Amino acid sequence: MTPIAEQMQKAAEAFATFEHPTATALDYSPASLKAVDELLLEARDGMGKQQLELYASCAGAYLGEVVRRRSPVKLEWVTSPAGPALMSPKGLQLNVLGKPFKLIENGATDSLAWFAQVAQDQLSRELTNL
Repeated sequence: MTPIAEQMQKAAEAFATFEHPTATALDYSPASLKAVDELLLEARDGMGKQQLELYASCAGAYLGEVVRRRSPVKLEWVTSPAGPALMSPKGLQLNVLGKPFKLIENGATDSLAWFAQVAQDQLSRELTNL
């Protein structure tokens, strides 16, 4: 396991096991991302800036692990100019760490659950074109 993969998996686990304000089971399922959307929207009004940035970064790692674990193709954590990202065999990069910040900024229209579904659709197409 690469150092970046280990770091992202630890951040995802920290987010999944963190005592969230609402009793939500985060089990790395696509359905759990709807709960993460809600948690992030609640947190944007209740946390200080630094705490919210750490929380959102860990939520991004959690999103990445949900996508990576359910991907039909092997995804690798890589370091890109924009920071940690997931990369597919054909070079598709998914900036999962940035997505929670967009949700916090723009609201529910930037859903993590929706992002994961679109990513899975793209990765499924990639699988059929290997």
